Amino acid sequence: MKYLRWIGLALSLVGIGFVISQLASYASDLGDFRPNLSQLIAFAILTIVYGAANIALAIAWRDLLEHCGSTGNARWAIRVFGVTQLAKYIPGNFFHLASRQTIGMHDGHDAGALLKSAVWEFGTLMSSAVAFGIWVTPLLLTNVSYTYAGVVFLATVFVISFSAQRYFSPLVMRAVHWYIGFLLLSGLLYFATLQLLVPDTSLIDALPGIVGAYIIAWLLGAITPGAPAGIGVREVVMFALLQSVVGQTELLVSIVISRVITAGGDILFYFGALWMQERRGPA
Repeated sequence: MKYLRWIGLALSLVGIGFVISQLASYASDLGDFRPNLSQLIAFAILTIVYGAANIALAIAWRDLLEHCGSTGNARWAIRVFGVTQLAKYIPGNFFHLASRQTIGMHDGHDAGALLKSAVWEFGTLMSSAVAFGIWVTPLLLTNVSYTYAGVVFLATVFVISFSAQRYFSPLVMRAVHWYIGFLLLSGLLYFATLQLLVPDTSLIDALPGIVGAYIIAWLLGAITPGAPAGIGVREVVMFALLQSVVGQTELLVSIVISRVITAGGDILFYFGALWMQERRGPA
C-alpha cells in the first residue's frame, strides 16, 4: 500500500507548483504598490497566524472522521491535513480530498469513513459559513444595527450547534465550532490587511460588514466547481461587496495581498506538517 502515500504526496507537490505560479501572477497585480518595512512585517505575522489557523480545520476533520467511525489522533490529523491541503490549488478543487483519502487509507483508516468524512466536512463547513451569511446580509442590504445583526448571528450559531449535537453527535457540534472560529479569524485577518493599507479609524465601524463580506466571498468561492481554492470567484465577490466601503485601488491591493497571505499560510502549514511527518507518531 506504499503507493497510496506516494500518490497523496505527489498531488501535494503538484499543488505547490500551482501555488507558486499563482503567487507569481499576483506580483503583477500589485502594480506600483510598495509596502514599507512595518507593513511587510505585519503581513508576515498575518501569514503565520493564518497558517496556524489551519490547525482548526485539521482538528475539525479529525472530529468528523471519528464521527464517521474511524479514530485518529490530533497530531496525525494535522500532519495529513497539512501535507495534502496544497492540492486544493490544483484545478478541479478536489485533489486535496483524493490525496487525503489515499494517505489516510495507507495509514490504516477505513476508506468508507474517510470518504464520508469529506462529505461531512463540506456540509458542516458550508453550514458554519451560512451563519455568517445570515449575519452580513442585513448589513449589506439594509441599515439595521450591528447589534441586531449580531443577535441574529449568535442565534443562528446556537441553532446550528444545537442541531448538530441533537441530531448527529457532539463531535459534529465541536467541528462546527472549530469551523466558525476559523472563518471568523480569517475574516479578521482580512480586515487587518485592509486596515494596514487604509489606516482610517472609520473602517472600525464597518468591521462586522467587512468580516462578513469576506466570509461570504470565501463561501461562494469554496462551492464553485472547478475553482481551485476559490481563486477568482472569491476576489470578484469581495470587490462587488466592498467597493462602496473603501476606494477601489486600496480594495484591489488588499484582495491580492489577502490571497498572498492565505496561500503563504497554506505553504507554512504544509512545511510544518512535513516537519511533523519526520517526527511522526501513530495514527
